[in-house]
Amino acid sequence: MKLFIFGSLVGSLLLLTACNSGHNEHEFVVKEVRKPVLGPQPDDESAPKAAAGGAVEGESDLDTGKRIWLTTCTQCHNRDPNVKGAVGPETVDAPLEVMYAKVMTGKYPEVLPPGFVPKRTTKAMRKLPQFEKDIPKIWAYVQSVKKAK
Repeated sequence: MKLFIFGSLVGSLLLLTACNSGHNEHEFVVKEVRKPVLGPQPDDESAPKAAAGGAVEGESDLDTGKRIWLTTCTQCHNRDPNVKGAVGPETVDAPLEVMYAKVMTGKYPEVLPPGFVPKRTTKAMRKLPQFEKDIPKIWAYVQSVKKAK
């Protein structure tokens, strides 16, 4: 039996074991071995405590909005809310009620606010109801980086 070690890939080591079965064939078994996680652990008293929906103890509302935007919304929207993303549009012109509807239902409200025109007609937005209490914080963050036109 031969053991080959292929270096680290994003904090993981892949071990590949090749077993010779007596023929010209090989069986390969791939196992992933993870490195220990560094930093505060969930039960660590020094770690910030997350509240329902994503707020972290001691974090300002604007910081919470920014953190949620960067960790969740940028999967589809641009890191900069002033710029369209790969899937989602720029969001700085969206009123709070539109953002609330999109996050909670994945759809635009049935009656759009006066003067608001959706930037994309796709229906790719998924529901994220776990952020219901944080929608005003996310919207406030988006508005805080709004560039003057």
